[in-house]
Amino acid sequence: RGKRLAARDFTTVLATLKARRAWRLALRVGEWMRLRSANKVAGGGPAATAQPLPNRVHYQVILSACAGSGEAKAAQAVAAEMADRGMPLDRAAIGTLILAHERAGNWAATAALLDDIDALASPPPPPSVSATDLSAPSVSAPSVSAPSPSAPRAVDPAAFAYSTAIRAHDAAGEWKAALGIWRRL
Repeated sequence: RGKRLAARDFTTVLATLKARRAWRLALRVGEWMRLRSANKVAGGGPAATAQPLPNRVHYQVILSACAGSGEAKAAQAVAAEMADRGMPLDRAAIGTLILAHERAGNWAATAALLDDIDALASPPPPPSVSATDLSAPSVSAPSVSAPSPSAPRAVDPAAFAYSTAIRAHDAAGEWKAALGIWRRL
């Protein structure tokens, strides 16, 4: 017996397949992971107490592989499987689904999925600046500088989803609908 593969090893394999646009093979690896996990759980193996594979990260990479190849039907099937396994779609997964539909030319599906993004939106957090923070800084207070231009910035999944839907509508010549999505954003 060789080395046991950890969840991160599977993530690496799936990410490599995604980079090579091998979405069909990524789906097969995901299927193999599910079968392997189910067999271990049924046999009382170590997976009986561990998180079943594929996990949310694996599904997201598989969704991304499908989206990168414009395979909206395959991405939709992966999303349905996630929901069946008790993993509700988060904003990143829905944004990836929208990307898959955009790449497949399904502009109407992109707009329909925006409702799911909006349903997950939470109210913005309260401002972190209090009235006392607005007073002059004390001598011992450290200075705060702006983040460096090279610092990585997180992408807002909702903004990504909306811009993807706008691109899909624009590519389909549905510019009025694209403007409507922009106003909705």
